[in-house]
Amino acid sequence: MEGVTKGTSYALVMAILLAAAQAGAFPSKATSSAPVAKDKGQDLGLEGVVNINTASHDQLELLPGIGPGKSQAIVAYRVKKPFKDPRHLVRVKGIGRKTLNRIMPFLVVKGATTLKKKSK
Repeated sequence: MEGVTKGTSYALVMAILLAAAQAGAFPSKATSSAPVAKDKGQDLGLEGVVNINTASHDQLELLPGIGPGKSQAIVAYRVKKPFKDPRHLVRVKGIGRKTLNRIMPFLVVKGATTLKKKSK
């Protein structure tokens, strides 16, 4: 930055950066080439929650990334040890952090399963 020396105050540096940003010196997030993350709960077309301690195979399979094999693994795991926290789902073979992060907004360990596809 031109004109900024060692003795320049913080407020002056911030003012210079603000002026540069307003002049378009920095690309906005919308115009950058990096992908923009979408709200995980909205673009999946689902509403409600799944109690991973009581949900049926069919209810578990509504979750993105959970097919027959993984739903069977979830049920087998919870028979031995019920889930105390939804994050413990990563203890089930075949379910990693990416899958967990995608479905986390829909997971609970208490209460009823209410997950369903959104009606259009």
